[in-house]
Amino acid sequence: MSINKGRENAHKVLNRFKEEWPLEKIKSLKIEDYVSNQQKGFCYDIEFNTPGIGSIRGGNSIKFGLYKRADATKQTALKNVHSDDQYVWHKDLGESREQAFDTIKTKIVEIIRLAESKNIDAIAQLDTPYFWSVFKWKLVFMYAPTGTIVD
Repeated sequence: MSINKGRENAHKVLNRFKEEWPLEKIKSLKIEDYVSNQQKGFCYDIEFNTPGIGSIRGGNSIKFGLYKRADATKQTALKNVHSDDQYVWHKDLGESREQAFDTIKTKIVEIIRLAESKNIDAIAQLDTPYFWSVFKWKLVFMYAPTGTIVD
């Protein structure tokens, strides 16, 4: 595949993602739309349905700050997390999944707004110990105007 064809495909993927997940939708996002075990949702889409745009596949789902358990009967081997019968989240996000998700959503909205305004220095200074860097910077790439950062 030529470089131009690859770029064209990446732009199509990027545009589809932004149409599916505009900032207004993110502001009203529900936890079940953020993470899911059904191969859908925001996190699944950004990890698996954005080929050719800075892959963040692999590792584990705690990179998103919070994930839905596949099997509630199994204990998580991760340290520095809280969990309940459905979700696991980074301990810095609070004691409840609701509190954790509210913090995550607020921070994602902030990252998107800063990305849209090309304020990369402010994003770099954001304290997000509950997100892996690859997730934070993939968000920036997905929402910043084309050419703001390299994937």
